[in-house]
Amino acid sequence: MTVSYSNLGEFDIRRPDIFNKIQKWIKLPRDSNNQFNSSIREPMDEKAEAFFHSGLRLYREGRQKEALLAWSKSVQIDPGNYIIRKQIWAITHPDKFYSTVVDFDWQRQQMTT
Repeated sequence: MTVSYSNLGEFDIRRPDIFNKIQKWIKLPRDSNNQFNSSIREPMDEKAEAFFHSGLRLYREGRQKEALLAWSKSVQIDPGNYIIRKQIWAITHPDKFYSTVVDFDWQRQQMTT
């Protein structure tokens, strides 16, 4: 069985909120291949998720400006969503993502502004 957990930013199992999420996730049902069939990620608002996936499709089609517009609409609905914001930042500030080191401090600062 493979277990992976992504916590964007800092991960510390000693934090009670992280520890409780991991415990909850471990107790989730598994499928016949012993794989977890659920995620501990907070569900995204339906409209925000629709704009998010639309943006992904547009981006894959090379329509970057339209993808940014879709993601901007998504983040207006769900302003605290780190995943949506990272899509926008990766395009508008590639130097913070595609250089030798990802600038996590910069990302944290963006979430507070």
